[in-house]
Amino acid sequence: MPLYEYICENCGYEFEELVSDSDSDIKCKKCNSPVKRKVSSFFSVVTGSESLDVKIGKEAEKRWEMHHERQEARRQGKTLEKFNLPQKKGVYSPVMALGDKDERSKRVEYSNALKEHRKEREKRGQAQFTEAGPF
Repeated sequence: MPLYEYICENCGYEFEELVSDSDSDIKCKKCNSPVKRKVSSFFSVVTGSESLDVKIGKEAEKRWEMHHERQEARRQGKTLEKFNLPQKKGVYSPVMALGDKDERSKRVEYSNALKEHRKEREKRGQAQFTEAGPF
């Protein structure tokens, strides 16, 4: 399927879409209005005072902006606790609650244990990731 560029006739929003030849009814992702297919910049000729680097930079900026918009849409409504580690059977739960005072003592305990482990490895002359050793 080819990648086409579209521009909304109503709000002017520009986006790209992978579209099969049979799918001709494309709507704007922001306002659901009809859109026009743009002539792809891949086939256009660079003219004017801007250098090719500037043109490429602007195209890259547009693409990164689209990427960030998609990321933001995915994250909408999610809190930090929804981005956590998996457990068995794909169930997710936070390792520790960030604001909980009882959990703070666990974090300090784990951190101290890790520091002690690293000191022991240094005493034995073992680097952190070079040799296997008991934790």
